[in-house]
Amino acid sequence: MEPITSTSSFIRFIHLVLLLRKLSKTRSAYPKLPPGPKTLPIIGNIHQLSGSQPHRALTDLAKKHGQVMHLQRGEVSTVVISSAQMAKEALKTHDVALVNRPRILAAQTITYNFQDVSFSPYGGYWRQMRKMSLPVNLTDLVFALTNAVTCRSAFGSRCTYQDQLVQLINEIIEVSSGFDISDLVPSKKFLHIISGTVFKIKKLQSKLDPIFESKIQEHKEADSGEDMFAAGTDTSAATVLWAVIKETLRLHPPVPLLLPRECREPCETGGYDVSVGTRVLIDGWAINRDPEFWEDPESFKPERFLDNGIEFVGSNFEYLPFGGGRRICPGIAFGVASVDLALAQLVSHFDWKLPGEQNQNPST
Repeated sequence: MEPITSTSSFIRFIHLVLLLRKLSKTRSAYPKLPPGPKTLPIIGNIHQLSGSQPHRALTDLAKKHGQVMHLQRGEVSTVVISSAQMAKEALKTHDVALVNRPRILAAQTITYNFQDVSFSPYGGYWRQMRKMSLPVNLTDLVFALTNAVTCRSAFGSRCTYQDQLVQLINEIIEVSSGFDISDLVPSKKFLHIISGTVFKIKKLQSKLDPIFESKIQEHKEADSGEDMFAAGTDTSAATVLWAVIKETLRLHPPVPLLLPRECREPCETGGYDVSVGTRVLIDGWAINRDPEFWEDPESFKPERFLDNGIEFVGSNFEYLPFGGGRRICPGIAFGVASVDLALAQLVSHFDWKLPGEQNQNPST
């Protein structure tokens, strides 16, 4: 009986070793994910991002779970970055790995299957589109300032349908903003129908296309020799004016959450694994208000930019009003020039005083 017992013990030992090896391989197959809030079945963490200001919700969650945080939004695995150091790692060190954009339904529809510079996949076509995104200088006096500048720069002349165009663009932004359920559970195609997003976008697109076709036809028929770009914008604005612009964009960036990226090859950020297909969100709003880099971050203090040398171009990762890396916003020059022009017009045409200050000039 003793040899049988020894053989049985040996078999059990071998079985235990094989089982432990299998468990070890199984565990190593799972990526090391960043910490994050508990998820609910099916919806994951979607319920924690509901509301009109998801960037504030993400900032609050990051305070509890860390600067690199994992969220499960339906079927979509998402890594959220809320610090300058981790943003530098994502946008500079792993820029190529995280250079793609996710396939969002609203963007796919309105850009004719990702044919624009913002959402087109990284590659030869995107590089060609990126080269076409040139800075525009503007000096024309405009009445409806922001809208008129945008339309004149885009079309080269006054747009007959300017009010209608602006209204349509605002509606598109409203439909496209936030988290659409069909984008978070992409395997369930019927959700595209239930959510109604694609129908709303196509309806808006059917109104938008005739305006673009009309302008294209005008350009084909015109032979005036006029340059579509106005020139001569004064780039030597006062230092204080630029400091005010920078501080305004720090507190109120054009997009609080930078356009999402999608991992195209495995990488590691902050010691955590980022798998292929994972979406990466950079919380620019939180980074721009990080007390580690900004003294009294909630206060409006333009003087902080007078001597610190921080610029818009994405090389200072504690300041990301326009993003960074290869997919940095191509419209930086246009956006900054528009804000500069608006502020210069206001300073030029109005007298300013602090609240409660006695008005010394009765004519103002």
